[in-house]
Amino acid sequence: DSQNNQEEIVKAISKGLGNGRTKCIPKEEALLLKDLSQCHYDHLLVNLQVEGTCVKEAMRFDWKAETGLVENIDDVIKEFKETRGLLPIRICILGPPAVGKTTVASQLCQYYKLHHL
Repeated sequence: DSQNNQEEIVKAISKGLGNGRTKCIPKEEALLLKDLSQCHYDHLLVNLQVEGTCVKEAMRFDWKAETGLVENIDDVIKEFKETRGLLPIRICILGPPAVGKTTVASQLCQYYKLHHL
């Protein structure tokens, strides 16, 4: 049974889908953000720790991440992408010789965790 907290889950998702960077904002500052409504703020503070066996027995479904979301994040992300039809991004950088196309491409790939071909 998993004992992951919200911070660990957010970091795993950020690492799997983005560049892995997260920013921890104190509760007091979060209330001042214009993009975060009171409802969203309240949702972030809810303790969602649930006993896995109760959910598994009551809902009768195939449990894919029984050991925890963080431990199975790669499988969860794969399913997320497949069900939403998310396709790999393809970028072509054009320009004359020696203007920094390769440098820009490398930096973009590093920042967004993309494959550079």
